[in-house]
Amino acid sequence: MTFLASRMGGARRTLEADPIELSSRVPSRGLPEYLTQLGVGLVQGLNDPFGPQPRDSVLASNMISVGVDVPRLGLMLVNGQPKSTAEYIQASSRVGRGLDGLVLTLYNFGRPRDVSHFEHFLTYHGALYRSVEATSVTPWAPRARDKALHAVFASAVRHLASGMQYDPDAKAFDPSTQEVKRILRELQERARSCSGEIEGDETAEDLEAIAREWAQRSRDARSSRQDLLYWEIKAPFGATRPHLMTSAEEGGRPGRLAWPTPNSMREVEPSTAFALRLIRKS
Repeated sequence: MTFLASRMGGARRTLEADPIELSSRVPSRGLPEYLTQLGVGLVQGLNDPFGPQPRDSVLASNMISVGVDVPRLGLMLVNGQPKSTAEYIQASSRVGRGLDGLVLTLYNFGRPRDVSHFEHFLTYHGALYRSVEATSVTPWAPRARDKALHAVFASAVRHLASGMQYDPDAKAFDPSTQEVKRILRELQERARSCSGEIEGDETAEDLEAIAREWAQRSRDARSSRQDLLYWEIKAPFGATRPHLMTSAEEGGRPGRLAWPTPNSMREVEPSTAFALRLIRKS
């Protein structure tokens, strides 16, 4: 810091205030206050000497890689090479957002992995994003659409279409309304802009098929004067009312019309049930 200050013709800044710690040891209720303190700039502290003063430094674990957006942070010291490239990119991008930033990496010569990164520093950073781990699910892929596209469409209709917010309103679905047509059009355009014309057209076909099936089930429920809920509500003795979606983690039920819907999009492949049988040989 003394060397850089002399090169820039200024005085070295002295670190006086106690550093802030951002780690798992800090209660979650205290994090917003710490982030507010980090946002106080030098000029603000000089203009208001009796108000909150700027913090000089923050000591953080890898939790700084998510959710810390403080434009005044300009210098970071990375102590050791993080385990994943994605974490390294996320953490080092916390500085240099509102001004020029500098990231220094301090390697441990006793760790072979750190030594390898030091020896291939330019090569590694020249192709940094090539080393980022692939995500588990590709948006708008066929299997992802099979598993969750109906849930996205039903959620959009429930929140954006008038008169569709309550659970029993699922049987009032009408694909001919302008609101539903607009939702279908927006989802189709989103798929095309993200994945191209081919997957966009396939997504449009899947959405139209989902809307037709939902509309048919709504007409059947109205004509038979039965209920049609968005989600399965379990009643005593295993009885349920007709519903659009059910939990895919519970395996669904053969012969039911409800769409199996995952509670997580990390995995889109179905699970396989198996039984282990031990055979004793005499």
